[in-house]
Amino acid sequence: MFGQACNYATTLKGTFKVKDVIIMHSEGILVKEMKHALLALTDENLFIIVIITCDGTCRWETKVILHYMLHT
Repeated sequence: MFGQACNYATTLKGTFKVKDVIIMHSEGILVKEMKHALLALTDENLFIIVIITCDGTCRWETKVILHYMLHT
């Protein structure tokens, strides 16, 4: 799961819920970290959840989603 700014807190809370309910490994990551560092570690089998709200951070999330979709 990843999010930016105030969505990052929601992302962290969501990762704890995934770990508790589904008993599956989950990470909360800032959008900028996903774009620059962790994109090389992803493949088409990785399940990604994006938390986006219509505010000033929306452009970061959409850029990362488009970048990820083009490179997988």
